[in-house]
Amino acid sequence: MGTAMKDCRKEERFSVAHSVNLGNAGGITRDFSTSGMYIETAMPDMPYVPGDKIGPTIKLDCPWGELILKCNGEIVRVENRQGGIGLAMKINELAMASDS
Repeated sequence: MGTAMKDCRKEERFSVAHSVNLGNAGGITRDFSTSGMYIETAMPDMPYVPGDKIGPTIKLDCPWGELILKCNGEIVRVENRQGGIGLAMKINELAMASDS
């Protein structure tokens, strides 16, 4: 029997797939809320551990143009996935800026 993990999410998450720039690699969001997100990347050797500070950017295509979400937060979980890793992150700061 496995041990169930407690769900510590503060906000509802939505299943969305958007491109993410992690600075040293790219990825795709699996889910997102204003308080956290889960990112999947095909880079299996990324040196992230829980507690690491992270600042990904997410590109969104909107009717008025491209919107960039700049996030600052910390990694709360790292999962080995087939061909890559998954990063669960807590968002401490979220800012929007248009890419113009």
